[in-house]
Amino acid sequence: MIMTASVFMYQIFMRKFIYSKEVYPVLDKILRYFNILLICASIVFSIVYFFTDRYIMLNIMENAIKQLFFVTGVVFIVYSVKKKNPLLNYLAAGNFSLIVLSVVSYIIILTGWKLVKNDPTSIFNRALFYYEFGLVLELGFFLSGLAFKNRRDIIERVKERERLKLENERKEFDKQMAILAAKQEERNRISADMHDELGSGVTAIRLMSEIMKSRLKGDVVPELEKISNSANELLGKMNTIIWTMKSSNDTLESLIAYIRAHAIEYFDSTPIECRVQLPVLIPQAEVSGEKRRNIFLSIKEALNNAMKHSQASQIHIIISTNDNLLMIKICDNGIGIDANKLRRFGNGLSNMRRRMESIEGSFKIESEKNCILTFEAPI
Repeated sequence: MIMTASVFMYQIFMRKFIYSKEVYPVLDKILRYFNILLICASIVFSIVYFFTDRYIMLNIMENAIKQLFFVTGVVFIVYSVKKKNPLLNYLAAGNFSLIVLSVVSYIIILTGWKLVKNDPTSIFNRALFYYEFGLVLELGFFLSGLAFKNRRDIIERVKERERLKLENERKEFDKQMAILAAKQEERNRISADMHDELGSGVTAIRLMSEIMKSRLKGDVVPELEKISNSANELLGKMNTIIWTMKSSNDTLESLIAYIRAHAIEYFDSTPIECRVQLPVLIPQAEVSGEKRRNIFLSIKEALNNAMKHSQASQIHIIISTNDNLLMIKICDNGIGIDANKLRRFGNGLSNMRRRMESIEGSFKIESEKNCILTFEAPI
């Protein structure tokens, strides 16, 4: 009865251990029917044992219960081998060891077979030794299966944590992309509104000032001239802002093309000859609006200083890229920059240096005979 109770509890624990109800429903049904038969047999055995003297029937029932153990063990082993599941294989190996050694024990009981004939009292001649050794082996395989299951569960939990981490990172990335897309859409909307509303208004002011100047037939009105110049300057600044805000311009190619167009146009009606040297191959790199704005305004400030103070007849702009670095050199054949003249446009130089440093770039001046300004920015 103790053995029957232990097998009963072991079967219940094993069903919970391998999640047989969810994973192996057929095996779970077999084990459940086996437990029901075991309970019924135990009740009948107890009634016969305590209330009758039918010892032959008790012996028959005991053998029948043992055969029930045997049949259930064989069914479990066959089912486990077919499923080819490592956890089931551990348990099947334990059952196989117990069944084989139990059969050996049973044979010794029935036949009196002695493995060590020279020593009748040897432990290897005792039937109980083989049965207990089978129990030890079954327990060992069961503990090995438990260790395997724990290791597998830990791996699964780690994988699940990694999956959740990746899922959260993906959601955060999608969220950031959605925010970025919304920002770009808003930038495009604002730039379109500025172009359509403010651009047309400033253009109208400039046109009206030019019309008024033509009607005056050569008479110079300083205020009208200031209005025209302010409108032109405001229109140029507004075009720069619109170009900066438009997300479709967030490329290195757009930045280089805009710098070249501005330089050529800026010196077009001046005695200064401007040449722009572009790289043979412009890499496909994304440049944010803020970075484009700081680089362009720095170049614009440098060109403005060259126009006002260099007394040059030629300006050469060299644009190159190397190892994720954008390099722009502005060279002129003017009088250069000396310490006494730094005060005249010191704010402009400090502004250029500040703008380049804000985008993790650099700005330096080489001024011996001529003037060379070098701008470097990561891309």
